[in-house]
Amino acid sequence: MTQQPVIHQEFDFAAEVAKVKARMDDTKVQALVLAPSGGGKSSLCGTFGVPTLFLFCSAEWHGPKTADAFSTGPISAMCIDEGRTPDEALDFLNSVLTNKEFLSSYEAIAIDSATKLELLMRESTEFRTRCLTDKGKHNSFGESAALAFMFDELIKKIQLTEKHSVMTLALDVKEMDAETGEIVEAQARVSAYAVADSIIMSHGDVFIIGPMSRNDKTAHRIQFNGKITRTSKDAAGVVKKFLNFTPRLTGCTKLPTTLPPFLSDVLKYKKENK
Repeated sequence: MTQQPVIHQEFDFAAEVAKVKARMDDTKVQALVLAPSGGGKSSLCGTFGVPTLFLFCSAEWHGPKTADAFSTGPISAMCIDEGRTPDEALDFLNSVLTNKEFLSSYEAIAIDSATKLELLMRESTEFRTRCLTDKGKHNSFGESAALAFMFDELIKKIQLTEKHSVMTLALDVKEMDAETGEIVEAQARVSAYAVADSIIMSHGDVFIIGPMSRNDKTAHRIQFNGKITRTSKDAAGVVKKFLNFTPRLTGCTKLPTTLPPFLSDVLKYKKENK
């Protein structure tokens, strides 16, 4: 049998370096914003100050109304799943995120919320297929890996649009400052450690929003001091992994304590502190 020659592909290394440098110099906001129910997630979504596409699940119908009420720029809202099966809803979302002509009218994309998207994913054919064993049986231990993969792929599509973006995720508060109301520790409201890890680590900008009291006044503030935790336990209940994550803004040399509840303020801060 004749051995086939190995074909070596030519690479443009200078172009690869330039590509990475362009990404490093980019100050776009690609954020994951976490908050408890009523914490201000939806209202934050319309505050980029630019034309924004607001994509939401039908369980979050309050979202577009709230985002529009607090918006600082034009918002167009689309429901991902109303009147669609889970498979159709995820296909619709994928079609929106990969349609460059349609997206050319927008400078930012908001998705509300990852918590509800997980429920859609769990009902999809892709999820069930990824959880099958070699014998065709459902493997519950494969669920977190399947969801982590599906979120990874979704977030990549969002980021490849090269637009500002924000995805919301619900929090369950564990500890709060009794005086200011600032969130000290909270847990991401998703089904498993691997899912929380995938969503958080895929975003360059991660922060919390919630009401805080300052000078006898209470208002929503973007917060950077709290920590986001999640544990992974084995069948006996023994903790095997522990996620202890603090907020970040990619490329910033320092973090603020808080910011006003506007994504345009996050963008401004990133530009001034890179």
